[in-house]
Order: sequence, then structure tokens, then C-alpha cells
Amino acid sequence: MSYERTVLIPGEVSYSNISQILNSSYLLEIILELIEDAEETHNALYPFFQLFLVDESKQKVSERYDLEQIRQLLLALSINSLDHLDESSYFSFPKLSSHREALAIFVEDTFNLWRSKHRFMKKADPFSHNSRTRIHKQISLVKNNSDLKSLVLGVYRQILVNISARRVKVLRQLPGGVQAGFIVDRPKFKAETKIGNADFLYNMEYVWSVVLEPPVIFYTYSNKRRGIFKVVDRPILNKINIDNPQDWLVFP
Repeated sequence: MSYERTVLIPGEVSYSNISQILNSSYLLEIILELIEDAEETHNALYPFFQLFLVDESKQKVSERYDLEQIRQLLLALSINSLDHLDESSYFSFPKLSSHREALAIFVEDTFNLWRSKHRFMKKADPFSHNSRTRIHKQISLVKNNSDLKSLVLGVYRQILVNISARRVKVLRQLPGGVQAGFIVDRPKFKAETKIGNADFLYNMEYVWSVVLEPPVIFYTYSNKRRGIFKVVDRPILNKINIDNPQDWLVFP
């Protein structure tokens, strides 16, 4: 199974509750990716994930393992210590005190895999010719990303603290939000300005502001280009056919 390297986060949302992180589809995708890697390599997390194996006969990873119980475990660990979970009769998780180190590795790997993704935030907000209004819209996007970063780091740190049997003395200050945020709009074009036979251009969202969260580094599959880039002195956009304009952004 191939997993997406790019994550697109809604920029219209205010991030203030840990359930937004732990109940997200992104978390489930990361857990699935970690389980599949553990099955292929039999790494240190393999014995840990076996505790949540429910039906070995199933072909899909999502059906072989109880992903919801793993999610609920993380949610419980964001509030309670690992020792409390093991001692309580309220929770039905496997006894995990003897798997404390593997559990900590799982949390670290989950966070690191999230950080390895190309993380973008997109917010639909009409362009304004008023500079003060534009700045206000940009500040709003920056705040949403800052809240997301604080929430991700806060959940990650709290869970590690609740897993550890010792006091955690060093906390890593790492990027946890998105690397770039886009504010987009769908402008209206006058008929005389449109390019003929290139209707796809006018069904896309146009980026009118970009907010970067340094360091912004994207690792592409290839950074080599071969051949010659020829100068084209005639219109070519009318020769392009894009069937899914909703998957594209236009940078004017």
C-alpha cells in the first residue's frame, strides 16, 4: 500500500481540543503506515502491535488490527498515566507496563512520521483590495497554524510524560504544524480576458497569499531534470486537458 506524502489541513478550523488531533483521519493513516512497516520489517514495534491483533485471517491491515483501540489508548494516555491504565478496571487495554519502551517508541514514531509529511494548510477566504483586511485574514491563518502546532506538541509531550516512569527533563521544541499555508479565492474573470479552450483555469482556486513556517523543506522523489526546455512562443494552455481542477491550485 502506498501512503500520501502530502497532508492538506483545513485552514478555516480553529484548533483547540486534543480530540481534533486524536480523532482525525490523519492519525489513523499514520498508525496504519507504522503497522504495515512493522509487519514488513519486524521492527521494535511489531510485538507491540501484536497486542492489538484481532483477526489474522483478514487481508487488510485495518481489519486485522483494532485501530480504534490504539486510538482510544492514545486518548486515555493524554489524560492518565500508563500505571493508572494498567491498574484501573475501567479500561480494557492490554497490560502495557512491560511494553513501556515500545509504547514510547510508537508515540515518537507517530510524531516523527507526521513531521516527515509535506504539511499544508488551505483556507478559502475572498481576496480584498483593502490591505488591512488582507493582513487580518493572514493573521487569522497564522493563528490557526500556531494553535495546531501547540496542540500537536502538547498532546505528544503529555502522552510521553504519562508513559514514562521517570520525570521527563528534556522536551523537544519541534515544528508540529504545517509548513505552508495558502489563502485561496475563486475570482471572477471578464469574458474578454479568458483564454480560449482553457476553461479548466477558471474552475480552480487561486492563491492570493502564502504564509510560510520556517524551516520549509520538501524532499521530492527526484531533483534531476533531463533534456532541454524549449522556448514556446505560441499559446499552449488551450492544449492542456485537466479533468480534476479541484485538485489543483493556481499561483498567479
